[in-house]
Formats: sequence, structure tokens, C-alpha cells
Amino acid sequence: MVKIKVQCPAKINLTLKILNRREDGFHNIDSVMQTISLYDYLTISADKSDRTEIKLSGTSGEIPYNEKNLVHKAALLFLERVGFSAEIEIFIEKNIPVAAGLAGGSTDAAGTLFGLNEIFDSPLSRKDLHGLCASLGSDLNLCLEGGRQKTSGRGEILEPLPFEEFSVSLIKPENLGISAKEAYTKFAEKKISPSPKSEISTLPQGEGKDNIPPPLRGRLGGGLIYTHAYPKAIQIYAKQLCQAMTDAENTLWLHLQKKQFHNLKFRRQQPIGNYIADFVCFEKKLIIELDGGQHNEINNIKHDNKRDEFLQSQGFTVVRLWNNDIFENIDGVLEYLEQVIFNLSPKSENSTLYQGAYKENNPPLLNGQQGGGIIQSREDFLNDLEWAVIDDYKELQTIKNRYPDSVMSGSGSTYFLIGGEFTPSDGFWIQNNLKSIPFGVKIV
Repeated sequence: MVKIKVQCPAKINLTLKILNRREDGFHNIDSVMQTISLYDYLTISADKSDRTEIKLSGTSGEIPYNEKNLVHKAALLFLERVGFSAEIEIFIEKNIPVAAGLAGGSTDAAGTLFGLNEIFDSPLSRKDLHGLCASLGSDLNLCLEGGRQKTSGRGEILEPLPFEEFSVSLIKPENLGISAKEAYTKFAEKKISPSPKSEISTLPQGEGKDNIPPPLRGRLGGGLIYTHAYPKAIQIYAKQLCQAMTDAENTLWLHLQKKQFHNLKFRRQQPIGNYIADFVCFEKKLIIELDGGQHNEINNIKHDNKRDEFLQSQGFTVVRLWNNDIFENIDGVLEYLEQVIFNLSPKSENSTLYQGAYKENNPPLLNGQQGGGIIQSREDFLNDLEWAVIDDYKELQTIKNRYPDSVMSGSGSTYFLIGGEFTPSDGFWIQNNLKSIPFGVKIV
């Protein structure tokens, strides 16, 4: 029998936003996933035979070694696809925790498909393997390909993102695992407002691509809330936002760039604290935010107030403009900005900037509201599923209270820190100083 060893990496979800429920019962997501240097290992022995037999064994007492295991299902699916029988033995060295949101089962299944394909001289193309991965689960495609990927659909649709190496640490309650089914059920039971990404969820595949901001773009408040756990990554993400600005942002930028507006230098998609502002003029301490209609919703208004309170505490004046004003009255917008910058009186209600169908829905362009921040709002989390489950588990609350910058990965009970470490503590499994990696499953 031919024998090989396959290295199967874990993944983390840098972000996870749930768009809507699909007809097949799953959810469409918008997530950024990253493979990391925590590995399971599969020792696979296989040979063609006149009968099919699949034997599993391993180091973990928490997983089944029978047809219920995703590895067994992957091996059987592979044989059905290639059309021959084989005797297969797979030993699973389990290092990735179970029900942890780290894709432990998915990466082992992807490794099985990859390994068997190698043993039998690649009867399946890479595209074929991805097809099998998609039919088995949501994270297998990411584990097969690896690196940093924007994932959509159920998670099986991949779009490569620029890779950057960073250190990452993990913490998980030893006696708590959360299944994907449980996490998504709790999410469905929540009273939720539309996802910040819901405006793109109905676009047909391939349409509107140039206008869709990257997944790390939290459009509430003009940018994603980033924690201090992302000191390096935030700069990369801000650059990505510059490359995928909305139509309204591009329209205004045509008038602000290259010191066209009163010889003032504006920066676009500028990190400030935990936020990314749409446009910033540091000379005048002015921030310009462009908002869509979802900002009229009560939770989003509270979130914007919380964001603006922080920015104002840093000495900035925050001006909020509606996208519709940019498209329909750019001259009025520029005149208003001129008055704000040079401390002239604000425009009266007779100004063309306020006239038309949007007058009654427009908040003041200069946001002078203070406070109004909310606790445990969905928009305060990078992972929608963390928001859905954290209220039900004291162990997760303990992690979040001790490490406010930590983020839950996927649907499980594992939290991660980028560029930081967790202090050893009774009752918690901890792995410090792992690394992001640019690859998926591979032979070692």
C-alpha cells in the first residue's frame, strides 16, 4: 500500500458577516478566512482493490472513527467520483480542538481528498477537488487552498486576498464546544437588523463587483470597527478599501484629491483609532463620512453616534453626508464643506442641499450628538456568530472581559488575538505565537 502524510492547517475567521438565509437552509456569508500554523496530520495508506474498505484510527477520544467522521465521508466520496474501489487506512493525529471554529473536521476532510488524489496519481483536477470539497462542507475549499481568502456563498466561494504574515494566539474553554448548527440557530433566533453587507447579498454573481467593498469593510459608520489586535493588518485593509470605493466615495474623491479643494490635503480610508474614516483632512481636523439609507435605522444611528463620539474626542469635526446628496447635488455638498471648513454659518433649510425627497430623512450634516453608544450591538462584533452566542456562555464572556480585543473564530468557542498573547489559565486551552500561513493542506 502507498503511504503518505498530509499536514492539515486550522483556520480563523478574521471577519464573519451573515447576509441571509438560503433556500437550502444554509446562510450566505461574507467572511475573510486565514489558515494558521496549527495542524492535524493524516497518515494515509491506500491501494486499489476489488472491494472498498475504509478504516480510521487516531489520537483523539472526541471524534468517531466510523462513517460519521467527515474524513470517512471524504474518502468514500473520492472513490465514488473516480469510479474504482480501494482499501484505505487513515490515522488522524488530532491537534486542532473539536467544535472550536477552527475547521478541524473540514481541514482533515480536505486533506483526505488531497492525499488520496496524490496517492492515485491525480485522477482529479484541482477544480474537481474543489467541487468535492464544496459538496462536503463550507470550509473545505478554504482548507484545500489556504492563505487569506474572501469567502462567500456558504464559504465555498473563494477570492484570494493579499497575504501578510502575522502572529496569532488562540484560547478556548476546555469544556465548551459550539457546533455550527447551534451557533446559526442562535443567530436566527436573535432580533436582527439587516447585515451591513445586505445591500450586496442580492447581486447576481459577477454583477456590481467593482462597486462591492471588500469583506473587511463594515459600512456602518463609514468603516469597520477594528480592534487594537490588528495594528498591521488594518493598514493592508485600508489600502484594499481605497481600491474598492463606492460610487459615492469616488465621486466626492474626484473633487478632494490632489489638493483640488482649497489646497487642502485629504486622505481616503484613513485608520483612526479603531476605525477607518472615509475622508480625513488632518490640517483642519475634519472627517467626512458618506452614508447610505441603512444609517436611518435606530441601531445604526446609535452605532454612528458611538463612533462619532470617539472621533470627536480625538479633536475631529465629523461631517456626515448622504450618498444621494453626492449624486444629486455635488455643488451644494462642496459649498457646505467650504462653510464648515472656514467656520461660516451652516446652510439654512432653504439651501438646495436639504431640498427634495430626502429633506425629512436627513440628519444634521454636522453630527453634534454625543454618546448614544450601545453595548452588545451586532455591529460591535467582527463575527456575527459571536454576537449571537456570547450572552449564553459565561466562559466566552470571561475571555472577552479579560481580552476585549479578542475575536471569536467561526462558529466555535475559540478566540484569537493578532499580535498578542493569552495568559495561561485553568480551564482554558491556549496556543500562543502561531503564524498566518499562505498555504492549505499539503504533503509533508
